[in-house]
Amino acid sequence: HWFFARRGFVPFPYAGVPAGRVAVLAASFNPPHAGHLSLLRALSRQYEEVHAVVSCNPAKRYAASPADRRSLLAVMAQSAGLRNVKVVVHEGYVWRYAHATGADCLYRGIRSWAADGATERTLELLNWVGPLLLAPAARPLRTRFLGADPRLAHVSSSAVRRALAAGDTQRAGGMLPAGFASAVAQMYAPVDVRG
Repeated sequence: HWFFARRGFVPFPYAGVPAGRVAVLAASFNPPHAGHLSLLRALSRQYEEVHAVVSCNPAKRYAASPADRRSLLAVMAQSAGLRNVKVVVHEGYVWRYAHATGADCLYRGIRSWAADGATERTLELLNWVGPLLLAPAARPLRTRFLGADPRLAHVSSSAVRRALAAGDTQRAGGMLPAGFASAVAQMYAPVDVRG
């Protein structure tokens, strides 16, 4: 259990987030939701630039394209007044993108160690070992984990998609920034393939 200890964990309200120049928050943002925006808001207060990286796993199928998810998150960030948040799509290792931008740190959101711990620690390990093996001149970047705002700990992209699949746009809307329920519902509407 030592590996899943709270090393690098910054609980809400994020008093332990240091000030810096560039932060990178990577996720699939499939779709982006209120929890993501909460994390971006906290990082934008401490960093000059925040890069929200819409990551793409070629082994997965997504209901919305990476470009559509990027556009949606960019509008959400702009609507929230987060002027120093840049939203990009990156295919490949996130640590490579972070190094190219001169990032001080990589960030990941975490609802709880029970729900997300194993997956997040695996990604942290990949972001640590990757530079050592594939780019020896690059130093590994630290990964910090931002704990969910307790009011949003139930929110996840998969919960939003499940609510939309069940036709419950009201429940989905409760997990999204105000005013974005219809845009997300339209983007994630089931496709009728019955010819």
